[in-house]
Amino acid sequence: MKHIVFVDDDRVLTKLLSTYLESYDLKISSFNCGHKALSFIEVDKKPDLIISDMNMPQMSGHEFLQKLDKDTSTKSIPVLVFSGSEDTETKATFPQIKAFVKKPCPPEKLLQIIEQHIA
Repeated sequence: MKHIVFVDDDRVLTKLLSTYLESYDLKISSFNCGHKALSFIEVDKKPDLIISDMNMPQMSGHEFLQKLDKDTSTKSIPVLVFSGSEDTETKATFPQIKAFVKKPCPPEKLLQIIEQHIA
């Protein structure tokens, strides 16, 4: 079973999408901030994919990606940015970003994008 870490401060959206994705035999660990996600990733098995919002309180998606990029054990984990706006500068800065998924996004389309990028 493939494991995805989903980081977004919108708890309702995260719950809805997590439930949908889990119905396709994906294990989803969801977090409402980057700090909690990083703590989980440090102690648990590395996920096959990370989905992250960019606009979050406490730790922005950009800061979250910087921390992933600095750690050799997380640098190679593919990331889908799930955000209301596409930031081409961020994509150029972090090669682990495989796609930008613009909100709102139908769950079926998100699943297709995940399937294209999951190891």
